[in-house]
Amino acid sequence: QGTAVADFLLIQEAFQLDEIVVTGTAGGQRVRELGNSVARLDASVFEDTPNENLSRVLMARAPGVVVQQGSGSPGTASTIKLRGSSSMQLTNDGPLLYIDGVRMNNRITSGSFAEGNVSRIDDLDPENIQSIEVIKGPAAATLYGTEASNGVIQIVTKRGLPGDAQWQFETRQGASWFRDPAGRTPINYGMNAETGQVEGLNLMENEEERDALFQYGHNQYYGLNVSGGTEAAQYYVAASASDDEGAVRQSSWGKRYTGQLNISARAAENLTFTANSAAYFTENRYTTSDPYFSAVFGLPEYLGTERRGFFEAPPEAIFAREDYRHKSQRMMFGLTTDYTPRSWFTHRLTFGLDFTSQESNQLNNRLSPEFAQFYSTFAAAGSKSVDREGVLFTTTDYATSVSLDDLTSVGLPESLSITTSAGFQLYTKKIELVSASGQGFPAHGLESVGSAGSPTGTDDIIENNTIGFYLQQQFGWNDRLFLTGALRFDENSAFGADFGRTTLPKVSGSWVLSEESFWGLDFANSFRLRAAWGQSATQPDVFDALRSFVTRDAPGGGATVRPDATGNPELGPEIGEEVEIGFEAGLLDDRVALDFTFYDQRTTDAIVARNVPPSSGFTGQQVVNIGEISNRGVEATLLVNPVRRQNLDWNLGINLSTNRNRIEQLGLGEESFLQLGWTTRHAEGYPVGSFFAPEVVSATLDDDGLVQNVMCNGGSGNAVDCAGAPWLYQGHPDPNLEGAFTTSVRLFDRLELSALVQGKFGQTKYDLQGAFRWGVFQTSELNWFPERYNTPGPVGDPKPYDITDVAEAQIGVSSLSEADLWVNSASFVRFKELALSYDLPEDWMGSIGAERGLFTVSARNLGMLWTNWPAWPFHDPEVFEPARAFSGNREPVGFTQVPPLTSFSFGMRLGF
Repeated sequence: QGTAVADFLLIQEAFQLDEIVVTGTAGGQRVRELGNSVARLDASVFEDTPNENLSRVLMARAPGVVVQQGSGSPGTASTIKLRGSSSMQLTNDGPLLYIDGVRMNNRITSGSFAEGNVSRIDDLDPENIQSIEVIKGPAAATLYGTEASNGVIQIVTKRGLPGDAQWQFETRQGASWFRDPAGRTPINYGMNAETGQVEGLNLMENEEERDALFQYGHNQYYGLNVSGGTEAAQYYVAASASDDEGAVRQSSWGKRYTGQLNISARAAENLTFTANSAAYFTENRYTTSDPYFSAVFGLPEYLGTERRGFFEAPPEAIFAREDYRHKSQRMMFGLTTDYTPRSWFTHRLTFGLDFTSQESNQLNNRLSPEFAQFYSTFAAAGSKSVDREGVLFTTTDYATSVSLDDLTSVGLPESLSITTSAGFQLYTKKIELVSASGQGFPAHGLESVGSAGSPTGTDDIIENNTIGFYLQQQFGWNDRLFLTGALRFDENSAFGADFGRTTLPKVSGSWVLSEESFWGLDFANSFRLRAAWGQSATQPDVFDALRSFVTRDAPGGGATVRPDATGNPELGPEIGEEVEIGFEAGLLDDRVALDFTFYDQRTTDAIVARNVPPSSGFTGQQVVNIGEISNRGVEATLLVNPVRRQNLDWNLGINLSTNRNRIEQLGLGEESFLQLGWTTRHAEGYPVGSFFAPEVVSATLDDDGLVQNVMCNGGSGNAVDCAGAPWLYQGHPDPNLEGAFTTSVRLFDRLELSALVQGKFGQTKYDLQGAFRWGVFQTSELNWFPERYNTPGPVGDPKPYDITDVAEAQIGVSSLSEADLWVNSASFVRFKELALSYDLPEDWMGSIGAERGLFTVSARNLGMLWTNWPAWPFHDPEVFEPARAFSGNREPVGFTQVPPLTSFSFGMRLGF
């Protein structure tokens, strides 16, 4: 016996080329084999900062992943887009979501009130996530088939490891608030009835009224998990509870309770079973825009009345009337069997289901005389509407792979390897909908639809099934050069009866150049080229292909039907086709990592709704495959480690993504656009859902302060009468450029300080708040003091406003239809997050029986914002009204939503 001493040097690698990622094939694939980019986030990237939901985790952490925040209220939905908008007609729920290989419900439920939209993707507790993989384009998503054109998010939850039980407890406490309400609420002008003078009013400058509306919300989280096991079986068990209060008093909070159980068991050396189950219970209470709306549009003429200056009603009356909630119970289960009869022969069979029962409940209470005075008799009597959904997703997925690394026995070179993969999937989706509503409660305290007058109700069932098969062949040379080809065949129940199946091909290549003998660039430790071409698809809406009829009362009693939708038996999916080229490089002893991708994506057979001739006997529109959309851009990530010492480690990160979106073809002949919302339309040559509006170019002001001689832009530099003026392009809703900058400094291997700055550029929004103030209510300064347009300020200062703004404000929304005054650029850069974490000394932990501990402090949205959005600070450029953004008109608007809240939290994580 003796003692041996060995020295080890740990080197940080820029890219882990042999890391296994989920690709849809049995066993996954190594990064070095893939021809497409996969953005991967390990838990270590986000677990030391508080993340209430998955949308928050994804925000600004991966290029090409655009997260649009709907509101600052707890539980409200954000939309997730990967590489731009690829559909004109379909209002989908974003990328597909898989958890441990099982397809999950990621529907966005659109409530009937302003901030009541919920995304099922946010049910998950980020503390139970081990890694997230984002597959961003058709070239990467071919194996996922129909519905995958919008990308795929693969989530792997945490697992136990062999060994003694490892316990972990975590808690977070914090507060969130609406920062500077007075400075972010506009001044409204009007005639004070008591003084007879024009006055300006900002109700949030009144501390008493401000406190009646807003609060400091308490946010709290508690989580406990235990993991461990033997070599034969491992387990991971977790439970958590969170309770977050919003900034609006009484009517803004979200609660979530989660449970997770993952078990892995090796029944034999070549046979493993993995079971994953989870339960989620959520309840959210939402505020409408009404309380803050009444403050934003408060008027001097209401001062001295029971309204106290508020536009509709004081906050306590609105809180007494509105009780809007959403609650859900969700159960998920997955069972995966991995069988490897030979080292080169792998089988995987996965079965899973995801069932959600959810309810959106909008209750307007019957009001007492104290509060009924602010509403009509009809509104004060109360009402209720309830929407209930039962949503069931099921997954059956079989995959097999044959990997041959030594083919010399059959006369092939030793350097050649071959992997053949095949798979079969069956996905089903069933949604049962029940809605009920009633108006007018006969007495106080009644809250059920049945107790209201004239109750009504409807129910519906939506079913969709997908069956698919794929075959993939991969060739490898010297474990450095890889070529992959694949075909997928899909049938979906939403396809027209005459369409048949869709066939989706894919080809990709990967070459690790830095491992070749001729590589002579010493400063480049690793370098890999990759390229991919492939297709994926998005199915039509469930009933678009079917001819349908609507029931109606028949003369003399009974029922009959009338024609509704003409249907389309030839309707098929939208086909996304993409070319992707990129590289990864590790430079300067892996102190610099660079990941770059160029993509060129085209959606053909894009679904468009066109009018049908009345002579057909049907009304409305027919859904057809005639459009074409393109998306093109680059994605880049740069990671730099400028200082790497024993007691100091400094890292910098930048990720950038660009997107140029364009409708190449509508297919409607001479009709070159489809009008969607107030100012949005699909138009050939422009991005999806672009903004169009007339532009006033000149006007004069008479002695009474009224505009005259108003002329608009004729489109060719000429001025024309506004009544016949063309609507001109004003911008588009999605950013052209999105980026994030991160930095972290770690001291003495214990203390780490990190920061995140995010920016979005090139997007346009509709300033609905401004349109109301200028064009509807006419309460802005330029409405009451139009002559100030010509009043010079101090030397070098701009004029307060332009004569064209006065003209558009005076003409108003109804006369000019819409105007470019309230359609504006909304680019911004925001200091998003600052966090501090400290690994507590082991001797401190030993005194309380713990083995390890981590203390964290974080702050978000501290107020540092740079933007060209003219409505700032009265409306935040980052948020948009969900109800309109999720509907078909795609019109993101700024109104009176609660902005991203400023928050502060501290947390403690203990391991035993």
